Amino acid sequence: MSTLAACGCSFSDYTGDSIRKTWGQVAAEYLNLEYLHLAQGCSSKDRVYKSIVSSVVEGKLKSGDIVIIQFPDPFRHELMSPFNHYIDDNDQWPEYIYGSIRGMVRDSTVGRYAYYNFKPLLNDYQENNLGIDTHLFTSAKNLSDATETLNAVNERFVMHNWQTNNYMIEAFLEKHNIKLMYFMHRTTGLWHHLFENLILTSDSKYWEDRFPENTIWQDVKTDLQESFLLGWDTIKGRVPEIKDNSHYSQLGHKYMGEKLAQHLIEKNYILS
Repeated sequence: MSTLAACGCSFSDYTGDSIRKTWGQVAAEYLNLEYLHLAQGCSSKDRVYKSIVSSVVEGKLKSGDIVIIQFPDPFRHELMSPFNHYIDDNDQWPEYIYGSIRGMVRDSTVGRYAYYNFKPLLNDYQENNLGIDTHLFTSAKNLSDATETLNAVNERFVMHNWQTNNYMIEAFLEKHNIKLMYFMHRTTGLWHHLFENLILTSDSKYWEDRFPENTIWQDVKTDLQESFLLGWDTIKGRVPEIKDNSHYSQLGHKYMGEKLAQHLIEKNYILS
């Protein structure tokens, strides 16, 4: 059985305590495919690329499979983390690192390491309350602060990196006969024209075959949109300070997942 993999940020993840199936899982079940969940809240394009490559290298994705990419905010990045200093003799991490945005852990073919999910305006490194070496903490904070500042004045650098990595991941998946579809989410609408104009993709087929979530969402009746959004649902038990009018509710995931499955059929991504 072939596999459908979904990559992205919190819009593609199990964001909300009521979420049992994401749009990716819904689409996979609709199409009778195995499902590989590669999305993670707060993640970046960097994690998307690394997750896909690692999944192919590890044999989780193979010829004939399908990858759906929902890109996070392009100004998010993976940065080096100071937590590598804390690996013990057994290559283990202190327990408090797990689940911390500042100390995400990845097992790779070159070994286990920590990384930091940089997200604009997050400002994680304000107080050194985890006992990190002062020099390491200051270096990590300076790197995060500099990224925040330079993001605002060098969009072309960010776009060129995005372009280069897209070209490489498209070629990599084509080499392995794995189909790719871009999930054009409404939150990245400012840059969709760069796909249409073949700046952020190497081939017009990726634009022509895209899943236009932004357009589909606009066509949802106003009285239904609210039921398709997370609203006041808790996230990991925490009550939101403001109503969530961006992430999907379970009904929203179901609706978009079924729309995606139908779109994959229409675009001949599914062999009969």
